[in-house]
Amino acid sequence: MFKEKYCAIYDQITPNPNLLANIHTEGGILNKQKAKRFRRLVALPAGSVLSLFIAFILAVNLSPAFAQELSKVPVLDDLAAAVSFSPSLSEAVLHNYVQHIDQEQTVNDITIKVDYIIVDGKQLHMFLSVQSEKYEDAAPSASGTVLLNADGSPIAGYRQRMSGLVTTDYNHEYLTDEMLQNKTWHIIFDFMDTKIPNHIILKTSVFDSQKSEMVLNEEETTAFSTTYMLDTISEFSIPIDIDSNLIQPSKEITVNHDFMIDGQMLTVSGVEIFPTHALLTITEGEENTAYLQSLSAYLADENGNRYEPHGYNDNRWYYEGNDGITKIYLESPYFTDFRNLTLAITDAVWLDKDYGLTKIDLVNNEAFNLPPNVRFIDAARLNNDWAIIFTAPNRQQVFYDPFFEQMGRHTYDLFNSREIYNETGDVFSFATGWIWDNGYKIWDDTYKFFQIPGEEGEFHSQGRWEVVDEAGIFCRAYFLKDYSHDLVFLMPAYSHMSNPAEPIEITIR
Repeated sequence: MFKEKYCAIYDQITPNPNLLANIHTEGGILNKQKAKRFRRLVALPAGSVLSLFIAFILAVNLSPAFAQELSKVPVLDDLAAAVSFSPSLSEAVLHNYVQHIDQEQTVNDITIKVDYIIVDGKQLHMFLSVQSEKYEDAAPSASGTVLLNADGSPIAGYRQRMSGLVTTDYNHEYLTDEMLQNKTWHIIFDFMDTKIPNHIILKTSVFDSQKSEMVLNEEETTAFSTTYMLDTISEFSIPIDIDSNLIQPSKEITVNHDFMIDGQMLTVSGVEIFPTHALLTITEGEENTAYLQSLSAYLADENGNRYEPHGYNDNRWYYEGNDGITKIYLESPYFTDFRNLTLAITDAVWLDKDYGLTKIDLVNNEAFNLPPNVRFIDAARLNNDWAIIFTAPNRQQVFYDPFFEQMGRHTYDLFNSREIYNETGDVFSFATGWIWDNGYKIWDDTYKFFQIPGEEGEFHSQGRWEVVDEAGIFCRAYFLKDYSHDLVFLMPAYSHMSNPAEPIEITIR
């Protein structure tokens, strides 16, 4: 009955048979639409509700009418918003690939209910609702959410991401009022080298963006910016039983295909296809003169269906140690009747092994050995803290990405924020910074303003940010806290980018 109701709504509202195809080929399997992509991304306080980004799948959106009608099915009410924007998860639901949990717990007038999970061999999608009459803006904390074994011991070997379907600035026009009122949160747990246990405990803390006490984050606060964390209202420990008998096996395709891009050897080792995602494995050649920093790719089948990178994945890739292996999350063709798969490589980012460090002379306000097209704007000092400002041109993607603006994928890392050195090699790290679109900010230390009346004559602070507009670029501000040295050395995030005129096509099957 569950599947029949879902299918009936889908057939009525969305008659297009290509569920996963947002671009149908007309002459070639990888015929594509190029779309200009924009995004806004800001550095945000750890633990804040603002750091919980809403993120959706990039390949295709089911129609708003479908999402609205789907929400009328009682069993899918809280799940509608999530699966209607995810091709892989939508297909999983179509095939009854959902486990109902219905576990709830109430603490301090806040109720958390874990409604559903969608789980395969490597990924656990958890859908939970947060309800409270007293705390209308209650939300789970990303940093305060962990998984434990049934005995309370920590589970190792996984990472997590959270997509707030309600309380972020990234809500989209096709979210209906019913979806917004459900207060449903979507948490994704990626298990790399660890098997997902049958019995787990979800430990999470909840805060309210309006009523929680704001606690100063001293480690991240500098003279240029103040960072707060929201204090916890309630803590929860919810037992969850996973039925491993319902977990379907993955489909492994061994490829071992070598190819060259920009003079570097890469190997497509294989693709493992799960119900919720496809995992592409790329191996670097030992003789390469550059490290692969990132790679953009997608899969396409003979029917024109494209399986893009996951929208809810941070940067669409992750690394397994320093062994030259890159894993890329893509949408899944698991439930699709495909015969052939083709991989398209659209761009790559590299760091030359001998590129060296970028040197910033803080005294003379000069920079040396910058990454290509990166411009050093200024190094401003306030007390003993520094704001180091750079700009770079927006990055354009070659494949269609309807959520490019919301996810801000035109920006990219310029430097490794955890590899900062002084003249003697001591290691430092940046505090929380920010990103600015279509221009940059520069610190004006001649500007002064006073404290509140009654304390005239004492300067509250001096200096302010002045905005300089410039289209086609973004600005990154890196804040360095309590730094008393004249020079700072940064590890570049890249030395060059590869942008083939046409995608590199590799037959997977």
